[in-house]
Amino acid sequence: MPRFLLCMSISLSLSFGCSEDKSTTPIESDTTPPAAVMNLATAPAAEDRVTLYWTAPGDDGSSGQAAEYEIRYMTVPMTEALWDSATIAPVSLAPAKSGEIQHVEISGFD
Repeated sequence: MPRFLLCMSISLSLSFGCSEDKSTTPIESDTTPPAAVMNLATAPAAEDRVTLYWTAPGDDGSSGQAAEYEIRYMTVPMTEALWDSATIAPVSLAPAKSGEIQHVEISGFD
């Protein structure tokens, strides 16, 4: 059975705050991007699964808490241009507060 290298990236998808009365109060835009994940690492795994570890970034640089994660993978090295064609990992993981260590196991690779 051929083996392949899993190249994974973590992307943060953030929710923007809005007021309850949208007709009279302007919505503030989120102008500070989340911090990048700088320490993504993997733990030893079987052929069909991998465990990812990283430090949670903030939603405003390195402070706050992201609203959600989107984890995608490919069987070839991933680039920004290939992001939309990568497979979304079927995981449900709530982001931790900025600076906390997080991990998730992803399985089901063919």
